[in-house]
Amino acid sequence: WHHVYIEKSNTSLRKVIRTILADLSGEKINELRDKLEEAHAQISDLEEAKTRVLSELVVNVEFPESEATETKFQEEARRQLPLLLADPHLKQEFLNEHGAVHRITRISYEGLTGDDDERDLFFTQADLPIAPTGLTDASKPAQGAVKLLARSKPLRDEAVKILNLELARAKARVFIGTGIDLLEVFDEVRKELKNQGLELALYIEDLVVLHGIDLELAQALSVGTGTGGERCGMRTAIAVTDGYLHEG
Repeated sequence: WHHVYIEKSNTSLRKVIRTILADLSGEKINELRDKLEEAHAQISDLEEAKTRVLSELVVNVEFPESEATETKFQEEARRQLPLLLADPHLKQEFLNEHGAVHRITRISYEGLTGDDDERDLFFTQADLPIAPTGLTDASKPAQGAVKLLARSKPLRDEAVKILNLELARAKARVFIGTGIDLLEVFDEVRKELKNQGLELALYIEDLVVLHGIDLELAQALSVGTGTGGERCGMRTAIAVTDGYLHEG
């Protein structure tokens, strides 16, 4: 057996991939490891990381990957959110040390600590700048977006859901990079272990630490050994907190 244990505390998204690839070699695995380090090298510090997460979030909200039909409140939330997130004045509400993007990015960058609550990894309605100080310094479109959100709880509900949905993709792009596919990572790891005559035992202390790559992980864990048995067998134990399931 090849054992991989992913801890809850002090585990960043980058560290998750590094842990999965640890103690393994091979051309493809080394290539994946190099891509991961390259993505990490592009982030100089937390300030840059949170600014990039916010920029990615703006794009993701405006241009979603899913083509599913949305409700009128969801469509309206997608129109209004970029006005808030990209406004030079209001975005500081998200980026300052008490802001949501700062909080969320810090945990993704440094990992959860004993002082953090798992709920800090997500947006809540309290994070929406619906009554920011100095609103007159914001642009007219941003001011209009604030007023719309302040008047409508259904709109705020959908705005928070959309932010958390698109946040996962934003964090993955910033901390893991665009050249790494988690399905490919597991595929290469399992092929290498098969060559070594080993099977994979994966233990995840809390699924919340994988927010950003949890959907890809679910896909990866559903892949079998292949028609020719080219991948090793895999056993997985995952702990999931009630709060994470409820919010999901």
